[in-house]
Order: sequence, then structure tokens, then C-alpha cells
Amino acid sequence: MFEEQRGREEIMIFINDVRFVAPSRSMTGREIKQLGNVPQGNRLFREEPGSHADTPIGDDEIVELRNGQKFYDLPPVTKGANRW
Repeated sequence: MFEEQRGREEIMIFINDVRFVAPSRSMTGREIKQLGNVPQGNRLFREEPGSHADTPIGDDEIVELRNGQKFYDLPPVTKGANRW
């Protein structure tokens, strides 16, 4: 599933503010979720610098990782869940 990183520079990424060493330079959204122990039903986002909107990452989307990238997850939205 994950490509091994033998003899390569380590790629450090953050998932929900926890540091991880990525097992390969590119991973799918699903693999990033597995690495960070994110529930599969949750949505994954990549933090973008400055005022740019954060990028949603699909489970099957391949992400080319860079050192220091930050990701976070959010649970699915349930419409009508909040009642006054």
C-alpha cells in the first residue's frame, strides 16, 4: 500500500497538529487518513497559506506531499441536526 522511504529524505506532514513521517512522497487522501487515524467518514482538508481557502482532499485523490504540509479532518455535516 505505502511505498517505502529507504534512503530518501523524510517527508514530515501534520495531521490534526500531530507530526507524521509520510511513508511515500505521494499518498491518496485515504492513505493520509489511515496514517493519521482519521475516521473514514470524515472529510480531509489541506491547509493553504495566507487567505487562500483550504483544499478538500478526496479519498482517491493523489496528493504530492511536501515537508511541513498540514492536513485536518472534519466530520460530515448533518443538516437539521441543531434544534433550537
